[in-house]
Amino acid sequence: MDTALIMRVYELVMERNKGNKTKMDDHRSQFIRAFRQWAEYTIKEGIDLTTMEPQQMELVLQTAILIIKYEPNYCRQDGLDLLERLKELGSTQAVKVIKEGSGTLPAEDIHYKNEQIECQANDVFSIITIRIKEECADSYAKGLDFICRLMEKGFFRSYQIRLKSQAKYIVSVPGLVKSQTHRFFANALQYEELHPKLETYARLAIVEHEWYEDTEGEKTCMPGTYAVFGLGLANRRYFPLVEAYMERVDEEHQSVQVAFAGAFIMQHGIDETTLPTIATCLLSCQDAKLTKYRADFETAANLQALAGIMVSLAPHYASHLVELIWGSMDNLHKRQQKEKGECADGFVAVWAAANRMD
Repeated sequence: MDTALIMRVYELVMERNKGNKTKMDDHRSQFIRAFRQWAEYTIKEGIDLTTMEPQQMELVLQTAILIIKYEPNYCRQDGLDLLERLKELGSTQAVKVIKEGSGTLPAEDIHYKNEQIECQANDVFSIITIRIKEECADSYAKGLDFICRLMEKGFFRSYQIRLKSQAKYIVSVPGLVKSQTHRFFANALQYEELHPKLETYARLAIVEHEWYEDTEGEKTCMPGTYAVFGLGLANRRYFPLVEAYMERVDEEHQSVQVAFAGAFIMQHGIDETTLPTIATCLLSCQDAKLTKYRADFETAANLQALAGIMVSLAPHYASHLVELIWGSMDNLHKRQQKEKGECADGFVAVWAAANRMD
């Protein structure tokens, strides 16, 4: 078996398809599937592993790295299991990969150190270790630059930060896990001059079906969450960032955006300038209790603005907004029939926008 030749063929196919991401991803998946089937058969329980040739072990190692690097997040454990099996066989290369990473990223991209900060990344375990030696804007700027450079080089969006820092800030949104990853971004948010850099990070990090590795269950959240939430609460200039984030949220597997919607309303209020962002937030929520804000929605100007937003949506999305704000279409209809004052036209407009047929 010539592992070098096999991997060279793989690299040539990837290079040939470099300009076509869909085709590249498809061909890569086919290679990984074939490599994986071979590897899992080769080192399965009951086979005499002492007879494995070095070339076979090398191909299993490369298979593990490809699974970890390119397959969906839920497949990563399969790659780690292959590495552990190789470690049991005495593979020093597998031990090195587990300790230092896959070796596919340049040394200067996985380690940075100066008198203020030290950063180290392991792309196998998706861990970025950051030690803040001096609490200042420049330390966090260097940390953010380090993370962004990793993202640009293909580092996993599903990762976690192990942080050593004296500062212990958190983003003011209920329900967020108080992890070291959360604390790094909350600390960085304290420096207003770093907000543009945090936006740059967030736009790189936001990817559907990826999650911070140190979150789970109801606290699961997409990479970029802490930066987006902090920026969205801090300054109106980041409303477009909030909207871009909400459009990528997988509401079936994440619910922290519900608490953010409430925090956003408390911070910025409900009016014609905030309603587009509020509506985008609500559309990413499967369930939210907004009855305590209902009166704020029920002003003449806000009802007309809300109706204008709903008209541009598919009817089922418009009715979803109604359900979150009024509880049901029936509740809205009753409220609309009861209103005789200056808000009457607004209620009629909202009802008409939400009651359209698909």
